[in-house]
Amino acid sequence: MLGSMHNGIARNGRLIVGVVFPDMTTFHAYMVHHGVTQMIDPPDAVVSDARDVNPSGEIVGFFMDSANKTHGFLLRKGEFTTIDFPGEDVVSTQARGINPQGDIVGFYVSKDALGKFHTHGFVATRNKDEDDDEDK
Repeated sequence: MLGSMHNGIARNGRLIVGVVFPDMTTFHAYMVHHGVTQMIDPPDAVVSDARDVNPSGEIVGFFMDSANKTHGFLLRKGEFTTIDFPGEDVVSTQARGINPQGDIVGFYVSKDALGKFHTHGFVATRNKDEDDDEDK
């Protein structure tokens, strides 16, 4: 294995997330939960990177699919949700951080009509009403 990097840790220290580099061109998201390491590649991921975790154990990061497009992800209660900033001009989205309330920060890249790339930040706030509906 070439290397690895821890990117986030939950407050209690029992859950760590990061990325492992088995070779010079490949990387995969992982988590260490109570000392046990587990790969957490989202479905359809060719490469992936876990960037942050909140106290509830929700993990965010990004992955590249087989079409070479980069998407953000949220792993919550064992379920992956893909995060793509809306817009026809958006070519890449990365989720980079998550707070205790579940709000996600990251960036996306758009391509204008002249082919120039532009990087923008975003904040995605959790819809509390949807979370309340899930618990019923």
